[in-house]
Amino acid sequence: MKKLVTILLAGLMCGTILAGCGNSEDPKQVLKGYSDSETYSDGDDNSTQQDFSKYTYDKSYDSKFGKDENYTKVTSKNKEEISGYFQDFDTWGTTSSFSDHYDFKTDMITEGDYYCIADENVNVSSVGQRKAVKIYHKYSVYYYDTESHTLYYIHNNLNES
Repeated sequence: MKKLVTILLAGLMCGTILAGCGNSEDPKQVLKGYSDSETYSDGDDNSTQQDFSKYTYDKSYDSKFGKDENYTKVTSKNKEEISGYFQDFDTWGTTSSFSDHYDFKTDMITEGDYYCIADENVNVSSVGQRKAVKIYHKYSVYYYDTESHTLYYIHNNLNES
């Protein structure tokens, strides 16, 4: 009887471990070959969810991000657009459970770096003669900083009520 219970418990533990492994493939925007990574998440499927990840590469990846079809080079013309996403995320990231680990600053956005805005769902609201304002609900941004050779990933999913 003890053997049967032990075997059942061992099988249950193995099943639990394997179920936890799941499909942990990185998105296509995360180039393979990073040397270190950190991932943090806050929220759940029924409310606002924020995710933040960092992937560390060596210097040779600067040119690989430049050649990757998913990425665009940061220029003076797109810095403001990219900054808008990070400014919006900052309002969530600095109050999240991972705020101690969230270390991206918008002054890190410099020409020559690379970015990818994925799953973009941005509404533009304009009232009368006022300037149009972006309303960020759901977005994912990948930002590769060539100075630190780090890929930053932010994701915000603000459910509209």
